[in-house]
Amino acid sequence: MNQEEQSGIEPLADTAGNQVQPYRLLLFGAVILALALIGIWSRPSGAFAALWPANAVMLVWLARSGSSASLAHYFCAALAFSAADLMTGASVGNALILACGNLLSVGTGLLFLHLCRLKTIDLSERASVFQVLLLALIGANAGGLLGMVAWPKMFGGTFHEGYFYWAGTDFVNYIAFLPLLFAMPASRIELIRSLRRDLSQTKVLPAITTLLMCGLPVWTDNPNALAFPLLGLLWCAFTYSVFVTALLTLLYCLFALLQISRVFDQGAADFSGWADLMLIRVSISSIALAPIVVSAYIHSTRVQVAKLAYSANHDSLTGALSRAAFMEALQDRMQSLSDGQCVTLFLMDLDHFKNINDTHGHLAGDSAIVHFVQVVQQCLRAGDVIGRIGGEEFAVVFAEENKEDFDAPLIADRIHKTLNDLPLVLPDGKSLPFTVSIGIAECSTPGDSLEALVQQADDALYKAKAAGRDQTVLNRV
Repeated sequence: MNQEEQSGIEPLADTAGNQVQPYRLLLFGAVILALALIGIWSRPSGAFAALWPANAVMLVWLARSGSSASLAHYFCAALAFSAADLMTGASVGNALILACGNLLSVGTGLLFLHLCRLKTIDLSERASVFQVLLLALIGANAGGLLGMVAWPKMFGGTFHEGYFYWAGTDFVNYIAFLPLLFAMPASRIELIRSLRRDLSQTKVLPAITTLLMCGLPVWTDNPNALAFPLLGLLWCAFTYSVFVTALLTLLYCLFALLQISRVFDQGAADFSGWADLMLIRVSISSIALAPIVVSAYIHSTRVQVAKLAYSANHDSLTGALSRAAFMEALQDRMQSLSDGQCVTLFLMDLDHFKNINDTHGHLAGDSAIVHFVQVVQQCLRAGDVIGRIGGEEFAVVFAEENKEDFDAPLIADRIHKTLNDLPLVLPDGKSLPFTVSIGIAECSTPGDSLEALVQQADDALYKAKAAGRDQTVLNRV
């Protein structure tokens, strides 16, 4: 019997039958309540909130946790939304209507993600910003439909005013908050690492420049200067990760939206004034997507370039360096050789590899090659480099060592022993032992040629195979 059963407390269950931990539900409700109170605090002159992060946070929280069908979460959110309005003077009826609007908006957004089979939106992909924009439009319009019915009853306006009030406010806040929430790393450690990496002393200038530009509309008392920080955000997009760019963009959006609300505080009492205010807010939020779009494209391009570079420099089967990349690494070792150091090269050839292919098939041969690389990597250090230079031929170049301290034959013996102790196990459970012949060449004279070193190792490998295979032979240049 677990602790919850002993205490008589049974975990809640969602509609899918999954258990919902009470403390997680309480945390969820507390966060929604706090964010709703922050939004209500930002309301200018009794209008809708200038900032409303609660819906975006709820949407991403439930989407990431897989609890979108949890009635317990929706009920908890409804209580939090209603409590926030009641605590700030709203009537019971209005509080319930506002809570229903928020839940309808979030629920429709979650339904869209479910239909698109998206648990989250990966902002490192090029189509991600379009997905965020579409999600914001769908969620905002769902809220706007309720606003058409609720607005006349709550404030005596027309149904089209209710639609634009409600949908416009939801859209602005979704656009402001969703990019950051979807780009946020899953763990606290990854989040801290991302901030430290991007906002280090050598890379902090774009962020500082953007923050200074945000001061222009305050110093000049002119809201037209709100466009200038976008130039800094574009610089940030070229410098930082998508997450940090989205964070800085959100800070800009919060600042700009509050500044605009302050300017229009006395002039947004009627629909005409509020429409002007909302048009500016939607424009600012939409334009602020540009740095995130740029950052997503840059990140996606960098990922593709990195994949291409890896494919060009690594063997697709084993992950070892390709022949060209290995020779380049060997050349770098030769050029950096100094007095008292040595460069050691292993050339290795799997013994009787053709028999493995002929007897057990080419899939078994591929498995043997992969297994051999894994065995060799167990015997190497972090700075040592292995490459595949032919079908069953491999090479290793070791990190620079003092020639008196480095024992190449000892490492070769370790490879032989490990390969003998860990034979390949085939899918049918049978063991497939095989051996390797190793030729070693050492160079301790700066200025010697790469070709000479490779030739000496190749000669040593030939002698090892001629001596009966499963042997190691050392040549010194």
